[in-house]
Amino acid sequence: MPVRDPRLRIGGKVTAKACHVVHLSECARRYGVNKHSKRLVGTVLDVTTTPVSITTGRTSTLITAVYDFGESLFKEKTLNIRSVKAFVPPEDEGMSLIEELAAEALQAAEADMEAGNLMEESVEAPVAKMVETPADIEPDTLVDTEPNTPVDTEPNSPVAEIVETPVDTDTSCTKQSGM
Repeated sequence: MPVRDPRLRIGGKVTAKACHVVHLSECARRYGVNKHSKRLVGTVLDVTTTPVSITTGRTSTLITAVYDFGESLFKEKTLNIRSVKAFVPPEDEGMSLIEELAAEALQAAEADMEAGNLMEESVEAPVAKMVETPADIEPDTLVDTEPNTPVDTEPNSPVAEIVETPVDTDTSCTKQSGM
């Protein structure tokens, strides 16, 4: 029959609070403010179930495990099953927003590195177009700032028609309306 509780399996991973594994002063020295909340990962060595009361039939389960403090320090401790939790590896919940932005920036930088000289050419191209565009504009779209200069010599352009039509000096309403 398979063991349902992973804490009862020898060789299984469990966690316990550091203050249950070592003295509180040692926890305060190692973990500071987190002395009551720091959890240590351990490996189960032995599981013991002993009867507490013969008349009620209650039992007590004790788990002996070796806990890892890091820096190649280990401690073996026997704790009640209520003080020990099954170890659940942290799931990859995805990247945080900062990690996503950093990854996007890294991908953009790699793309720029792959483009190499293409990026320099794309930066120079708009500057060259801006310098060349005023010379390529047709005279029809230019605005004449000096009143005595001829604007256009083409007979079909709308600007030439305006220049060639004689200007009436009389501004009466009867002449303009054509009645």
